[in-house]
Amino acid sequence: MKTVTQTTCEQAWLEAAEYLADTSEHAEYNLIIEISKPTLHEPADHRIRAAVDRFLRNHDSYPVSSVAGTIFPAAEYINHGTRGVYEIYPEEVYPEIRLGPSDWGRYAHRLVRWPAGSKTPINPLEILIEKMKTQLKEKGPRMRACYELSLTDSAIDLPLYDPVTDCRRPRGGPCLSHVSLKIGATDSLYLTALYRSHSYVARALGNFLGLADLQAFICDQTGLAPGPLVSVSSYARLEADGGDWKVSEALQLVKSARLAFEGVAHEAA
Repeated sequence: MKTVTQTTCEQAWLEAAEYLADTSEHAEYNLIIEISKPTLHEPADHRIRAAVDRFLRNHDSYPVSSVAGTIFPAAEYINHGTRGVYEIYPEEVYPEIRLGPSDWGRYAHRLVRWPAGSKTPINPLEILIEKMKTQLKEKGPRMRACYELSLTDSAIDLPLYDPVTDCRRPRGGPCLSHVSLKIGATDSLYLTALYRSHSYVARALGNFLGLADLQAFICDQTGLAPGPLVSVSSYARLEADGGDWKVSEALQLVKSARLAFEGVAHEAA
């Protein structure tokens, strides 16, 4: 088990990736990342992200923004507000990006349309936000720990895992299993995400940024301030099988990202 604490998403990714690079199998069980200011982006963070993006594009893999968009449709929110998240993304964008019947979908879609394909789906994200707003209006003690993006499909939870379909996928299914939301004592929003498996080259940085976007959206809707974002990966790997690259290239990426963070001119692998 390893715990990494950093200020921003990019810096947390870099420290965790460096740790994985130094392990004998480039992997770790129960890797815990705590990001104290998930919505903060410093100049050096953009250089880390650019290094990762360049690597992924050079290897025909999804860029960081595309991975982040699987968790929260930030572009639709910026361009269209809440309607972009609740209506435009699920009704117009998602049908165009889904790969086919074998594609399990996107977290962002499951958050606003559940169950998928139902004639009468609910919007779990909207329901949860309204639940938070109600609690924030209450005088006296509040319910602080009843806001879950869970494995079930009840109206008060936000489902990410479908036990009917996802249990049959040995690989290629959703890796994000659960997200827990808490209202802090100072009216800040704490977010904790549990990953069953985490690919640190292909997915982790985009995942952190997507979770931060989701957290920021909920804060916008409720008036809460962003609190810490915690990612718990029950298994994390600096993988070679998640994309068209060798282990040596992944290790070089980590070195290049460190040089980028420090402002040293470099060429990504």
